Amino acid sequence: MSNPNVSPPRVVALEGGHNFREVGGYPARSGAKLRRAMLWRSAGLHRLSATDCRTIRALGIRTIADLRTEHERNVMPTAADVSDGLLILSWPSDANDVSRRAGERPPRRDLDRAALRGEVIRLYTFIAEAHAKQFGDVYRAIADGAAPILIHCTAGKDRTGLAIALLLELIGVTREWVVWDYEQTNIHLDKSKVDLESAMAVGGTAEWLATLGPEGREMLLAADAAYLMSAIDGIEARYGSIEDFAMAGLGLSPDIIEELRRRLLQAPQDR
Repeated sequence: MSNPNVSPPRVVALEGGHNFREVGGYPARSGAKLRRAMLWRSAGLHRLSATDCRTIRALGIRTIADLRTEHERNVMPTAADVSDGLLILSWPSDANDVSRRAGERPPRRDLDRAALRGEVIRLYTFIAEAHAKQFGDVYRAIADGAAPILIHCTAGKDRTGLAIALLLELIGVTREWVVWDYEQTNIHLDKSKVDLESAMAVGGTAEWLATLGPEGREMLLAADAAYLMSAIDGIEARYGSIEDFAMAGLGLSPDIIEELRRRLLQAPQDR
């Protein structure tokens, strides 16, 4: 799928952070548009400078949803100057089983390019369901008025990418834009900062990741549309639609879904 001819997303330049950007202005199938300055996404917030913290605080963000594990949060704590006074959503590590399930069949070290890509696609096929608790809580919080909200993990690519993509799908943003937003990570992710850290998000395979050559690491950290679509296709095959997944898999009621659309979408007559 080719990217739409649009101007770049609102990217926030930071000294210690990266892949920090707004998710807004995208068209929905209804003719509405995603409201500006309501949804933000980012990689980890543990390297932020004092200037970075002031920059982020000026955005008016009310809530930070930290999708990382307890171990990640302990090793890479969020800068206090950016989180103090905000609503922080975080979860114990047993709230998801990505690490356990990813470790059931550790990747071989001799995988070729096609096999390695298949391993990442395999991860994406269950990562959304493994994070059903987190995603459901985040979406309910938004419906309850938690936005403007920042959703982040360590790289801002896999867990964050799926959380944002499924939310956009749920409220009716056109799929081309859902994929386009996901792929922007290829531009804004600083891979030098997440090579080993990101391994914690894919089953604690840091030792295995360290054995990969440059091509393998590049593939693992890429925001490949095939990764995202494998998750979306798998959900639709199992549940019938993203909305059915939201209700059956995430526990969202029709009223909550409608409230998400009301809060996040701006009708054409309102613009």
